[in-house]
Amino acid sequence: MISAEELISERVMLKRDRFFAVSARDGSMKPDEFLGDGLWWGDTRILSAFRVHINGKEPQPVGLQADDSSATFELDANGLQVTRVRFLESGIREEITVANRAETTADVVLEIEIGADFAAMLGIRGAVPQLASPAPIAPSEAAGGVRFARAGHATRVTAVPEGFLHRRRLGPGEDFTLHVDVALEPDMPSAAFEPALRAARDVYPRWAEDCMSVRTDNPALNQLLEQATADVRMLCDSYETGMYPTAGLPWFAVPFGRDALITSIFLLPVNPELARG
Repeated sequence: MISAEELISERVMLKRDRFFAVSARDGSMKPDEFLGDGLWWGDTRILSAFRVHINGKEPQPVGLQADDSSATFELDANGLQVTRVRFLESGIREEITVANRAETTADVVLEIEIGADFAAMLGIRGAVPQLASPAPIAPSEAAGGVRFARAGHATRVTAVPEGFLHRRRLGPGEDFTLHVDVALEPDMPSAAFEPALRAARDVYPRWAEDCMSVRTDNPALNQLLEQATADVRMLCDSYETGMYPTAGLPWFAVPFGRDALITSIFLLPVNPELARG
């Protein structure tokens, strides 16, 4: 079992409805380094590896900004500035920008490494050890990218501009941007990156507007209450019947009937839609 302390200190987690992502603080997903890294849909990992290489090496983390809906990873690649902006929609939406801030021209090779194994959460949690390390799946070509498929699940990874290997010569002040989308078929991204990012960031303010609010004369307590309200939304999945609270992120981010009933009852004064769902 992976300790909570290790998760909090070393990993960055995002969740939106039934999708959640676990990565290192540089945005990379390396299951050989951290068993639970990847993009998850419910109790199944639909992407197990996601790494960026610049001129054959992984950039080094220099900064991280994360909120309830998105994460921005600031990296350095031997003087080149690399920025990864990530949020979740029907999977991962990511914008990778390589910028040359030097006064000389730079030759850049940007390579994206991806992989999928469709691991079971019970294996990652250690409950069923024989399920912990399934063999990676070989990708097949698909429109705009590649496809991984196993046992009724299929993950499609696309890039714009197309391809996961790009060579660019960047003059002083120039940059190059690559958009990478990871989706569980048949869903695919429905909007351009920026509008979709704004929509993702609107989820929590809209939720807060629909919830009961409590204001006190203590700013620290107000902030705690606001974050608690946002955390409840983060733990919820959306179904046709409505919102359904899951048990906990990441390894219990699945429905538990008893826990959901207790949570919904306690939160009736805050937002009765949970009980309805």
